[in-house]
Amino acid sequence: MRALTLALVVTASSAGAAQVPLVRRADRPPPTTFAGLQLLPGPSPSGPCEVFGPPDTVAVTSIALPDTSHLLLVAGWQEQPLLEGDQGHTEARLAGPADARISISRKRNGAQGRHFLIYRSGVLPEGRVCWVQEGSAGAIWASYEPDPGVPDDPRPFVGFGELITPAGRWYSLTVSSRTAQDRDRAASTITALFLRQRQ
Repeated sequence: MRALTLALVVTASSAGAAQVPLVRRADRPPPTTFAGLQLLPGPSPSGPCEVFGPPDTVAVTSIALPDTSHLLLVAGWQEQPLLEGDQGHTEARLAGPADARISISRKRNGAQGRHFLIYRSGVLPEGRVCWVQEGSAGAIWASYEPDPGVPDDPRPFVGFGELITPAGRWYSLTVSSRTAQDRDRAASTITALFLRQRQ
């Protein structure tokens, strides 16, 4: 997985020394609407996502994200412990029905593009890219076939989502599951839950 990132190149020099290029990550304001999300570098959606219908309307619990917002969870979903190395880029992990897994990251640098998948061989798979929109909020999902170079992956069907909430927050989501249908259902559910997020 790789995120497209712009970089700013500057030079530094001292008396009698050659100029040395320094690479600094560019910083730009993040998108706060679905229209802004669509302008970021990344695979172009081919059409609207298939939606399996909203999850149960009754939330059984909620989790607090590090940015102080709360995410409602419905039956079958629960928070998982963060993994070693998650600190600084992954804010929450969830386990869902059919052993699906979701990681959640808050993004704040508009110089970053949307995530895409690279197979272990270095091949860039085309994937299936679609969108969901609800007012000024919405999401863009890219779903992929299993990597042939990782035949023993327990959850080989992967989807990358970039989502803007009604409050204007930008999140990056990764879904992995055993089947394509389970992946798409998990993506549909987590999208619906985030689009309920008002604070």
